[in-house]
Amino acid sequence: MKSTSSGAFPPVPSQITIPVYAVTMAQTGETKIPASTPFYYAAISAIWVHFRVDPKVAQALLPRGLEVAVFDGAALASVHFMNALAQYGIGSPGNATTLPSPGGSVFNETEINIVALPSARAAAAPALTIEQFLAGGDQTKLLGNFRVWVACDDAVAVAAGKALYFENKILTSYGFNIPAMNNAGQSEYAWTCFENLTTTEVYSAKVDLAGLAALPANVSEWIDYSFDAEAQRPVASRRNYFGIFSSYDISNAQSAVAIAWGTSTLQMLTDMQALFGTAAPIAVQTFASPTVIAEAGPYYADV
Repeated sequence: MKSTSSGAFPPVPSQITIPVYAVTMAQTGETKIPASTPFYYAAISAIWVHFRVDPKVAQALLPRGLEVAVFDGAALASVHFMNALAQYGIGSPGNATTLPSPGGSVFNETEINIVALPSARAAAAPALTIEQFLAGGDQTKLLGNFRVWVACDDAVAVAAGKALYFENKILTSYGFNIPAMNNAGQSEYAWTCFENLTTTEVYSAKVDLAGLAALPANVSEWIDYSFDAEAQRPVASRRNYFGIFSSYDISNAQSAVAIAWGTSTLQMLTDMQALFGTAAPIAVQTFASPTVIAEAGPYYADV
């Protein structure tokens, strides 16, 4: 076959055309799966936007058994968005001729967090500044994120989060455009949380870190707090990020973050507005798991 190019490399387009499908599915039943813990993420890109907030407002959103951590008179709360992949090692239940059976899932979620600690251990809490905490200074691992709300776009992840980790988790939808190895040139983090399968916005966020210097942060392991409503007891789990966070002090660059409230009637939005109100963001942290494979571009093999 005659070569289409006299050079060593085939012409590669700057954009490619891909199909778009309208997919609708109805739940047809339920099934049992192993309750596997720890839960392992195969890949993740995550961003936290931290706010200094009123401790009284934050405490009102905490369940019994937990109290707000206070840093120089302020509480610390965050909006945490993640784009993650989990591999399950087994195909999805169902008819593989009509439903995809990928053996994994990509899911996106928001965690609305308040840094808290168990009331019974309050006397042992370390005295830290916010900067020290975000750098990983809490070696007691008493301070952690109470997940006021977790909004996720994967129904299986919602069910698992409730059953295994006692999360206050709801099903939502997302649109997003964030930095990734396969999203060349994208530097801004932008995402919108919608009421599930609707165009009604809960909130939207944009974070532009261009020109800002990052410091490494040794945050892991990260303590997550939830609440067992039946037992009326706080629950903790430990989440390990196998890598270093990038931490940005934006106290003098608050325009790097823009968060807008939607028109949703979900209680999540009401609580976000009460918690964050007009508070300005003070820090941003990011984490992206390392790439494990890279396939280079094509070249003509007959030269």
